[in-house]
Amino acid sequence: GEHESARSAKMFELYADLCYERGIKGHDKMTSSPHEKYYSYAAKLFEKSSSSLATSLVEKNGFILGAFRNYFQSNNPIQAAKIIETNSVHLQKHFKSLYSMWCKIQSRQSNDANVAKQISTMAKLACRAYYSDGDRDSFTVALGAISSRIERIQVLSNLDESFQCFLSDIPWGKHRCFSTQSMSQKIKSKKINLTDVLVKELIDDGQIIRASEILEERGQLIEASKKLDELNTIDSKCRRTELLSCYTSIILSLENWSVHRDELLKVVECLEPSLGEHTPYIKSIALAKINNTEQNVFDSLDVCKVSTIWKFTSIMMALETIGLNTLLNRMPGSDIWFRVFFLTTTVREMRLIASLLQKSSLRSIEEERQISQIESYFDLKPYQFDPANQLTTNMLTNLRLRLMLETENKDFPVSSGSGSSSSLKLILDRKKMNYIIACHVCRISYSLLLKLEKCLANLSSNIK
Repeated sequence: GEHESARSAKMFELYADLCYERGIKGHDKMTSSPHEKYYSYAAKLFEKSSSSLATSLVEKNGFILGAFRNYFQSNNPIQAAKIIETNSVHLQKHFKSLYSMWCKIQSRQSNDANVAKQISTMAKLACRAYYSDGDRDSFTVALGAISSRIERIQVLSNLDESFQCFLSDIPWGKHRCFSTQSMSQKIKSKKINLTDVLVKELIDDGQIIRASEILEERGQLIEASKKLDELNTIDSKCRRTELLSCYTSIILSLENWSVHRDELLKVVECLEPSLGEHTPYIKSIALAKINNTEQNVFDSLDVCKVSTIWKFTSIMMALETIGLNTLLNRMPGSDIWFRVFFLTTTVREMRLIASLLQKSSLRSIEEERQISQIESYFDLKPYQFDPANQLTTNMLTNLRLRLMLETENKDFPVSSGSGSSSSLKLILDRKKMNYIIACHVCRISYSLLLKLEKCLANLSSNIK
């Protein structure tokens, strides 16, 4: 019966072990050793037992490992490799035992390329299985069994691209705009930190820029900027400044941003306005909010006046910080009507931007530049494979975009066939996205106009 086959297989393996040990002690140099024949018998019996329907999963695992072990020791690596290949699904979660056994027995045989290849392939499958189970120790063993660093990097990069897994590692991860994460994903991300492992592999491979990009994609902007410090080039300094600017902008978008005040101030002091497109605007607005002084507010208005969207952002920050009355009475300018003209002109410029975003006909180079600035402001970049029709956004650093969509009660206008909405990067329909932004721009510019109208009405009543 099946039990007799398994028992016989174990007996043949024990006898083969004895023959092997006897050959070692007798310094037997024969090319065809008796132990190989008995290992072959044991392997075939183990393989037969593993195919029985009456065998339990635990027993099946033992029989498969026994068949592999004995085929390998019988100097039949081709059949040993075949055992792994045909049972790959079952062996995924038992790879740790398989690899440990292989490491012990390969010293008795020459390392065969076919078996090594199957072990490496099996390790890749096992990495996914162990990661899914949150088994850190077994995952580490499986990853270490992949001999090529390039392949290890590829496995780590492809394991999990769900942005929800990384929310617990960033200060703004609990914001209501990111409230779609599941608890199981958060727990899993804590058990095995893929980011640290992947970044270490990339740095060991000399790919510092890619390591920084990985950290950026996962929302770890401060850590990403620190990696770029190691390069000390103009490009790395510019990129570092952009990352710190992005971090500053996100933190300032939080309702409880003051909790991060001390750390934020250190980051803002490191910002070099000349090294980033948005850096001078973000730095001036950040200083105004942190210091909460009229002078910083007016300085910010002066810095941001060259860009319509940032000028409007600076005005709204001023209303929040010092109020509209103070802005109209104390803002540098000839008189109050000049200041009113400044605000109404900004509203008109915002309305022009809205109409430009909805323009369907061919745009000029200057119009495309203006639209690109608005898209960049909302954390959107042209998609490299279809820049005219699609945009891409980083799902962990696009809080400003999420807040805008929340205000407009809209979802991401995901481009058809662009993949999962849980990916680290999302591909969006550019036309639909621009329409939503246009509606938002109209809404917020009108809100400023209404506040100004109410303020002037009160001022008129006081004069009367």
